[in-house]
Amino acid sequence: MDDSNKFLQTVQGAIAVKGIPKKQLARRCKLSKPRFSEILHGDVKMPAEVKKKLIAELELQPVMEKMGL
Repeated sequence: MDDSNKFLQTVQGAIAVKGIPKKQLARRCKLSKPRFSEILHGDVKMPAEVKKKLIAELELQPVMEKMGL
């Protein structure tokens, strides 16, 4: 599994655990819900600024460091 898939799985898990609505996260990332969904499913490459925003919003920095991503 490559790093982008690991990151997507980590984000999806964090969304589920924290119970944050995807619609809300999409808005915070300045994306439409359909576009956000495409990114989360790996259909579209995740822009770097969206990745940074998700790490901040989901408080994933410690997890990312632990995983070496």
